[in-house]
Amino acid sequence: MRGSILALCKYTQAISPKSNAAGGLTETQVDGRGFDRALFLVDVGTCKHTGATLTFSVFEAHTAGSTGSLRTGSLNTATAPTGANKSYATDVPIDPDTPYLTLISTAGTAFVNAGAICILYQGSRTYPVASQTTPKIL
Repeated sequence: MRGSILALCKYTQAISPKSNAAGGLTETQVDGRGFDRALFLVDVGTCKHTGATLTFSVFEAHTAGSTGSLRTGSLNTATAPTGANKSYATDVPIDPDTPYLTLISTAGTAFVNAGAICILYQGSRTYPVASQTTPKIL
């Protein structure tokens, strides 16, 4: 079968790539409506100090612009130097009732270079994705 994988998915920036002191990185909320899976790819570059950490987790919300709540099982931590210069992946299902996703990340105590993208796709191959509150006729 010929074609591009880009025709089957949508990708967007989830975290602006930059070097960051301790604290939060700049996140971008991802609109997952119409898709049923989200793959977050986090790229961690060099860390200036031993013991630098980067914690990242997926939050899901009902409405655009709100942070929402932690998506169970999506918490990850990269610790320098063993976690530096590596890529991390977090794949989560999208709940149609909470389709707005944000990858919240926090750098601890030292500078960490990091960025992330999100790839939205149809993991279950069912389209369109129905809301869980929508009754289904069997």
